[in-house]
Amino acid sequence: MHYVVVTSNMPSSRRVEIDGQVSPNVRAALDMKGLNHPGGQPPWTEATPATVLNSLAEEGYRIVASCSPGSNHCMWTLFRG
Repeated sequence: MHYVVVTSNMPSSRRVEIDGQVSPNVRAALDMKGLNHPGGQPPWTEATPATVLNSLAEEGYRIVASCSPGSNHCMWTLFRG
């Protein structure tokens, strides 16, 4: 079972953080787009949230929770069983 949390300061932000066990395929897809910054803690990309969420969906992850705790902060929890 894998949970992944994707967070962004803005829906159109070019910085998206990814927490959790993301498959090598997702990392590779982001790498191919030049979006992955694996040295960051937590890992982050310069992709928009939609790009990251779509990449995760292609790997079988589904959004199980979504919240916006602040007007400029969004968080999505995804799960793959």
